[in-house]
Amino acid sequence: LAHYLQSIDVGPEVLVGICLERSLEMVVGMLGILKAGGAYLPLDPDYPKERLAFMVEDAQPRIVLTLLSIKERLPKTELLCLDCEDERLSQLDTRNPRSGVGQGNLAYVIYTSGSTGKPKGVCCHHQGAINTNVDLVERFKITSEDRVLGLSSQSFDLSVFDVFGMLGAGGALVLASERDSETKEPKKAGPDPQRWIEMVEKHKISVWNTVPAFMELIVNYCEQDHRPIPESLRVVMMSGDWIPPTLPGRIHAMSANPTGIRVISLGGATEAAIWSNMFEVRKGWNPSDHGWSCIPYGRPLRNQTMYILNDETMEHCEPWVTGVIYIGGAGVALGYFND
Repeated sequence: LAHYLQSIDVGPEVLVGICLERSLEMVVGMLGILKAGGAYLPLDPDYPKERLAFMVEDAQPRIVLTLLSIKERLPKTELLCLDCEDERLSQLDTRNPRSGVGQGNLAYVIYTSGSTGKPKGVCCHHQGAINTNVDLVERFKITSEDRVLGLSSQSFDLSVFDVFGMLGAGGALVLASERDSETKEPKKAGPDPQRWIEMVEKHKISVWNTVPAFMELIVNYCEQDHRPIPESLRVVMMSGDWIPPTLPGRIHAMSANPTGIRVISLGGATEAAIWSNMFEVRKGWNPSDHGWSCIPYGRPLRNQTMYILNDETMEHCEPWVTGVIYIGGAGVALGYFND
């Protein structure tokens, strides 16, 4: 795939769209684009057609990777349906091509939710993604023995760690397909924590990386079913939303891991390479013991900085004075695409 993309002039700073569900093809697409030297643009097939059309028109990718079953959801643009071209692609060179990229080159463009107006494409470079991934891989001692359950869409930057952090460390990514994540009971539409628990047990998942609400579903299910969280799970990373203060304690209490489970709160922004700060909630630690109603936001990750500044004067706030969080360091993105 990388060699094919290079043959159509994909290289540094060239965007390639990828409109695929969580699947083997999605991972092949992400890796192939980066190996070619290009940058990937995730286009979630579940997005409304109007949003997909806006993103394609705004970003103007060189080509969009997709499947025959999904192509009708996309606007008229140049497409490569991986399931149609498998035979042709398999005849190309299988050696790693020279990508020609450096740490400052574009790695991916993820569009924001658009909550403040039109969605904006965040341009993230290789340096930022590598810095964050290497930090967490070393911090949590991720090895070839580890496995993560991939529940995040490629349009959500938690997937950057699932794919590149885990595979880069020699670990494994166990992809939960869309059908693995939906309950089969007609009156209970939505995520299926029972299926997730079964996958954690079957595949000996050791690393969990999702929004807090998904982990809370797991804990609720285990408590109701009077079963522990499987002992293989040793690191729980939660980010992307507020963490209920009691949730970490419930995770510790339900864990069957004989050496204990690490519960990590991560924070940051897509504009700063996935995460910029973390706080580890250790067993027995409770925010209410300190008079707090929430878990602290934490401290900066490696090569990253966080400041609390007066938004008008840009001066540092004194302790306990409310200000605005500013993120700096290696993770800060290149900017917004065409903005």
